[in-house]
Amino acid sequence: MRQPAGAASAVDGPCVARPPPAPAPPPPPQQHPHPEPDAASLAFCRRLPKVELHAHLNGCIRPSTLRELAAGVVDAKELEGLEFKPHRDLPAVFKMFDVIRRVATSHEAAERIAFEGVEDFAADGCALLELRTTPKNLPERGMTKASYVAAVLRGVAAAEAALRERAAAASDGCAAAANGAESGSTSGGGGSSGGGGGGGGGEGAAAEGAAAEEAAAEAAAAEEAAAAPMLVRLILSIDRREDAEAATETVALAERLRAQGAPIAGVDLCGDPSAGRWPSWAPALLRARASGLRVTLHAAEVPAAEEFGAMLALGPDRLGHCCCLTEELEARLWESRIPVELCLSSNVATRSVPSLLEHHFRAFLGRRHPVALCTDDCGVFATTLSREYALAAAAFGLDEEALTDLAAAAAEHAFVSDAERAALRARFAAFRVERAAGRARHQ
Repeated sequence: MRQPAGAASAVDGPCVARPPPAPAPPPPPQQHPHPEPDAASLAFCRRLPKVELHAHLNGCIRPSTLRELAAGVVDAKELEGLEFKPHRDLPAVFKMFDVIRRVATSHEAAERIAFEGVEDFAADGCALLELRTTPKNLPERGMTKASYVAAVLRGVAAAEAALRERAAAASDGCAAAANGAESGSTSGGGGSSGGGGGGGGGEGAAAEGAAAEEAAAEAAAAEEAAAAPMLVRLILSIDRREDAEAATETVALAERLRAQGAPIAGVDLCGDPSAGRWPSWAPALLRARASGLRVTLHAAEVPAAEEFGAMLALGPDRLGHCCCLTEELEARLWESRIPVELCLSSNVATRSVPSLLEHHFRAFLGRRHPVALCTDDCGVFATTLSREYALAAAAFGLDEEALTDLAAAAAEHAFVSDAERAALRARFAAFRVERAAGRARHQ
């Protein structure tokens, strides 16, 4: 986690390119510096309930949606150069964010990207999605910060409604399956007991029926838990290119929407890490804290010791990335116990770290510091949260139990109510029960 010379970042957009980091010591000869997850690990991670705490709305755009929105707006030759793959190089990352900024400029686009983003994270098995976005003020498009966020919230609400319908249908199906299993076991037991001298056979059938009923109930409970609607919250981001007035406007909007019952969880500071100065946004962030909004900050994406010290002094609820720290700041971070959102694929692609094996996730594991694995920009980096967990397993030797613990711990750092956190804990508990039952059946 030492300062890589000239790291670059991709947040709501990429930062200014810098020279690549100095050559790092070679990885162990038996392991590739960028190991890929195996199929079994990826399949497990897809079943695992997960909590996404660092996902940028525009960065979640589907490739098909980007191409559709860009048609007629972006030159065809420029579109041909866009590649959607996990190991996209830095120039391609910058180019893609440039195209996204140019095409995602309407209320309709914001609503659609939000709807599809919620759908995609739910399909990946997420139990909670904290989606963050910078409110846009585009007078030439008839868009204000408030109207932009309203469009995003419409997309989120529509997706949540669709997920609830699917969950209800899944729950009904599970109930019908459980009732069918119970009915079958009852009728089977009666038939056996009716035969003369067949007491032993009747007892065996009854035991088998009870076991089948128990297995069906366990399966139904697990399926119902897995089908539970994903919880979605929105974080409003302050762009580092904004001045103090604009930052305060974003915080005031978050306060107002939360008071109206909108699912606003908190505020974020993001953007080009070389832009702006901390004193410009500190008053707005302090106001957010005072009003009860949760605060997360993109931090130490490039070497910035004084700013990171000021961030720690603010006492945010979470930090993001933390790639470039001096030994002194690293020690202060460990002492603070502030949870950190880590994005493996993003940091490797943008050269914030030299390789996956050298990612500072390893240092956090060693220190048992609270972390949450996240995607950052799943569309841009062609990844999913399941893939990020599987990458962690491949690179850092995490088994299924460790991955489950990691996902459950992330829920403890979410910007949710106590009741919502309890529901997330129950979902992880149900997953553990289902896994234990599955192992018992196969012994």
